[in-house]
Amino acid sequence: LRRVIARDIERLKAAPTVDITGIALKLDQLAAGTESWPLLSDPKPQAPSAAPPVGPDAALPSPGLPWWERWIERLRMELGEYRDLVRLRQVETPDALLLAPQQQQLVRLQIRLRLLNARQAVLARNDRLYRADLLEAQALMARYVDVRQPAAAAAAGLIKQLSATPLSVDVPQINDSIAAVRAARATPGR
Repeated sequence: LRRVIARDIERLKAAPTVDITGIALKLDQLAAGTESWPLLSDPKPQAPSAAPPVGPDAALPSPGLPWWERWIERLRMELGEYRDLVRLRQVETPDALLLAPQQQQLVRLQIRLRLLNARQAVLARNDRLYRADLLEAQALMARYVDVRQPAAAAAAGLIKQLSATPLSVDVPQINDSIAAVRAARATPGR
């Protein structure tokens, strides 16, 4: 009986666990950080890491680029000091640029609510709702958030990582221990 119980205890100790608290904290941090993520429709977009050099010392566009990208780079160089008057950005979803400031807040709120709903689904251990909310948050980020910026890119990566995290794991059964205890009880003289 002791050997069977010890073997089941070892199997239970070796079983994987899900860090529900850690996932919930990460989702809380993501939801709190939605205000700092730059949207595609922000009036003053941030440069994606390093702005290309401007003026006469700027290098010519690479000949390996498609013609339209070379044209855009040449136009950026020619604008020089007047770059603030004209902004050229490549955006996958043009309607994301047309958001009014009130709509920007609604988009941020929608992303935050999806992340908080995913947090509640984690605490309720509802795998289906958790994944659905994270997928919707990913879709909203891809459509409206400038994921070329470091903070937003890190958040998108974390959401992708969290959506791949399983909420349920197979726990080993202790049927052998239960059967051994029943057999020990049924044996007369013990």
